[in-house]
Amino acid sequence: MHIFTLEVENNNFDNAELVSAPERSIELENHLRNWLENSPWVLVQAENILWIHKERRIPGEEDILRPDLLGVDSAGNLVIVELKRGRTERETVAQLLEYASWAVDLSEAQICGMAETYFNTRDEFKGKTFEDAFRNVFDLLEADEVPPLNRRLCLYIVAGRISEKVLKVCRFLRTSHSMNISCIAVSMFQTESQDVIVGMETKLGDGNRVTPTPSQNRHSDTLRWRVVWETILRLTNRDPSGEFTTREVRDAVLDEHLDFNNNTISGSIYSFRQSRHIVLEAIQQLRDRNTDIDFTVESIMQVVPEEPSDFNQLRIREMAELFCQFGIPQIHPNQTEQETEK
Repeated sequence: MHIFTLEVENNNFDNAELVSAPERSIELENHLRNWLENSPWVLVQAENILWIHKERRIPGEEDILRPDLLGVDSAGNLVIVELKRGRTERETVAQLLEYASWAVDLSEAQICGMAETYFNTRDEFKGKTFEDAFRNVFDLLEADEVPPLNRRLCLYIVAGRISEKVLKVCRFLRTSHSMNISCIAVSMFQTESQDVIVGMETKLGDGNRVTPTPSQNRHSDTLRWRVVWETILRLTNRDPSGEFTTREVRDAVLDEHLDFNNNTISGSIYSFRQSRHIVLEAIQQLRDRNTDIDFTVESIMQVVPEEPSDFNQLRIREMAELFCQFGIPQIHPNQTEQETEK
């Protein structure tokens, strides 16, 4: 993967130049574990994960099976993440299956006990029960019940590069044995301005989003992402391509909604930016085809992929409506991706 920054002078995108961002080495087992732990919505494409265990080296317990990260999704499924530095080898799959064979037998009591031990290492969950943390992360209404735990396993291999042999084996496990296994390649780049860019490319399992059980009430979740989006629009004077920072959105949301958690807000900001990027790419495609085109929600949606890997059609359509209401921008889509995280 090659990453470039766009060098623009005087907002003239026609004469802009692409500047290479060199790839940097990444200590996956050290850095990425912490990054994923702090941003759980990244792994499963804007769906939250409640982490319940992170591998820690304990003297005398080297033989105990301990996945890099173990979590629970909104449907109560266990999420197992195995991180590898550099290129994956076939032994990685065997190791992941060992973790799966261990995790499949975990009882709800064991899962809750493991989670509550882990929570004591995290300030945001310290002292909470598993049920309290689950309700907080997945924004359950008071009437909603926590779903049964460990009905299905979701397995992830995350590495600097995923070899073709590993992909072939994992594809066989998905197609022939219905195993929910995904492979994600991670790369890290640094621009001339010292900004660090992390790329995550799903090699296998694209579109593998959490599907909540029918008994779960998702109305609360829908309202919450709309609240975050509305906050963003208020900060940008309803300009969907306007600039904002994660910090100012989070502060504004929490000023009015103390029951929101940081993961919900971060995931909703991510969905806003990804939906905006997809819509702007579609607008650019339409403009390249016909400079006199009449931009409508339907014309934009016609060139949006049916199943974009980054988010769902509902939010993309809503973003298209926002642009049609505010006005179609006369800028290149990449310009909107230069927001600064603060």
